[in-house]
Amino acid sequence: MHCSGTSFGEASIKRAGALMIDSPRIFEILVIDDNPADARLLKEGWLECGLVKSNVRVLHDPKEAIAYLKHRNPFENAPRPDLIMLDYAMPTNGGAALAEIKADPTCQKIPAIVITGSVSPIDICDIYMRGANCCMPKPGDMQGYFNIVEKVAGYWLQSVMLPPHHVGTSA
Repeated sequence: MHCSGTSFGEASIKRAGALMIDSPRIFEILVIDDNPADARLLKEGWLECGLVKSNVRVLHDPKEAIAYLKHRNPFENAPRPDLIMLDYAMPTNGGAALAEIKADPTCQKIPAIVITGSVSPIDICDIYMRGANCCMPKPGDMQGYFNIVEKVAGYWLQSVMLPPHHVGTSA
């Protein structure tokens, strides 16, 4: 089927943003993980991701992440993230940080992707109760991190329609 010289499938893909790599848009990604090695692997995954272009900010402390998202000192000029990836089981409680992020009206629209090493049904339920948009198992190697980033980018930054930053909030 064709529509104005473009097949229906191609037009749908372009509308859905699946050809985002050709777009000048650069997505802002916030990674919150207390483990420097895991955070580095996530950051490398985003830098190597062929689906989207991104700037990646890494914070190791959930309290620092709250200050970042609320533009508190020293983050007054921090860009608003398009997506947050966070470790759930940090010693300083990634779950509490997730709940605080999702309770803030200026942050509610930002997809929060939780990565966890837990397989406990109680933990998984808690992750969603605190407002996570999805929960993914923590990978065991570099390729696993790269695969997660590709899945997240393909779904959250290409397939779904996210609300614009400036609609419905004061941010």
